[in-house]
Amino acid sequence: MKFSILKDEIIPHIPVHLRGFAARIDKRNEGVHDPLYATVVLIQANKTVAIISIDLIGGDRSFADGIKGAICERFGLSEDEIILNFSHTHSAVAITGEDENKRNRPYSFNHYSSTRDEDIEHSEDVKYYKIVKTKILNMIEAGLSNLVEGNAYVLRGKSKFGVSRRHPHEDGVIWKPYFNEDSMDPDLYLIKLEDNNGNIKGLLYNYACHPTSMGPNNYLISADYPGVVRRVLEEKNPGMIAMFLQGCGADIKPVATTEDGVFKQCTFEELEVAGASLVSEIQDLLELEEEKDVNLGWRRINVDLQTKSSDLKLYSESWDLEKWI
Repeated sequence: MKFSILKDEIIPHIPVHLRGFAARIDKRNEGVHDPLYATVVLIQANKTVAIISIDLIGGDRSFADGIKGAICERFGLSEDEIILNFSHTHSAVAITGEDENKRNRPYSFNHYSSTRDEDIEHSEDVKYYKIVKTKILNMIEAGLSNLVEGNAYVLRGKSKFGVSRRHPHEDGVIWKPYFNEDSMDPDLYLIKLEDNNGNIKGLLYNYACHPTSMGPNNYLISADYPGVVRRVLEEKNPGMIAMFLQGCGADIKPVATTEDGVFKQCTFEELEVAGASLVSEIQDLLELEEEKDVNLGWRRINVDLQTKSSDLKLYSESWDLEKWI
């Protein structure tokens, strides 16, 4: 097996309207607390796959099809050999592409969320898309030219970093911390990439939890807890790049945002403490020895890559006005 892992900053080129909290008033970000990154992992065995993690709240079909199309055209990968994953930080923006027919809805980080659809234009969004696309393509080109021989190992751990925000109530469900282990997915999956000398070059960690440590009062760009985890892990493990892969954590928030039975907005100091707690859990797992049983320690992967792509259709109920109020 061969692999490479690279990252590059993708901080928006202009002040932007941050996404994720409807309560934010009509003003743009006031600076950058910590950088946003796009991270690329290339794994090559019987075929080549690209895994791309992006420190943004999300992206639409216009972005996904655009970036995948550019990768396919330039490097010959097929659409199913490219995985896009967004950290979903609520202290960043969403990203769209050039194809206006594939945008889910009128959106622009250059406009406030209540702007009339007919007043929205996307020139700055398209400019940002081209910046991000160029950086991703450049990383893939550099990675394919510098693949490292090595091995991949997997480990399944557990974490108590998150807590459910859906608390059962006689009237249904209320917004309140719900400390029930059966109400969330505690799995913390790690994949480490080592060169033939045993040096850890890359670490992919998968966990399901909203990056919402900061609340609607924050107007600084931030990768939230994944940014803290990345920085501290890379400081503790020189030469290693860490990649966060968001899981299905729609109703899971960092436990650090709970206080006296309700949710709060963390300060950046509290964010550091929260991120450090997840780092501690990951670092403890990194130091486990290789075992034959995946539930006891690291297991070397016999890399045989298989890929498939399909569209999942998610259906939801349509409620009338009386139901909402």
